[in-house]
Amino acid sequence: YGRDITQADAAAYLKPNLQDRNVSPWQMADYVNEFIPDMQARVFLGGDLALLKQFIANGIPVIIEQGYDPR
Repeated sequence: YGRDITQADAAAYLKPNLQDRNVSPWQMADYVNEFIPDMQARVFLGGDLALLKQFIANGIPVIIEQGYDPR
């Protein structure tokens, strides 16, 4: 999307404690809203595959939270 931001740049804000393994969608949205002035991030819950495909087809960047819950 034309941004010159590295993973290390984002990590400095999102992962100041390297022992913390989680970054929430709200933290990622805060990063975008604070450091990328011409973009706006929002967090939504409860979407489905059809909505995801619609966003992607319309050129809207999407981040999906994925978790692992070993039983």
